[in-house]
Amino acid sequence: MQITSHFIGIKINSRAFVDLFVKLQQYLRDNNAEQVIELQDIHSLHVTLYYLQKEILLQERNSIKNTTAAFNESHKDFVLTPDHVAYFKKTEADYVCYITCSQVQELNALNSQLANEYKKDQIPDNQHTY
Repeated sequence: MQITSHFIGIKINSRAFVDLFVKLQQYLRDNNAEQVIELQDIHSLHVTLYYLQKEILLQERNSIKNTTAAFNESHKDFVLTPDHVAYFKKTEADYVCYITCSQVQELNALNSQLANEYKKDQIPDNQHTY
């Protein structure tokens, strides 16, 4: 696998989504749509908080470890509540479907903290909102 970038994110427990994924896979098979819609691996479910560049220096890695450890400690009781389905667009067409959550303000606050610390505004994906 070729690494194109890194990100800081929140891993989501996939158990709650197994039934949904199984039903979606069956629907795609039944409707001959497996070549049109690609589901991501259920074990990689996450919320991206902030994108980083492809190459990360050792000093930055240590900083990221410290930041994520502090986030884990201060947000250990943080719970994400699924809300609705939305889409990222690519040239005005729906491109990536994702599930939003109710905790938009909290995610924006975490994103802002990371943006202030790492200042990677040049990475286009950091312009997405929650």
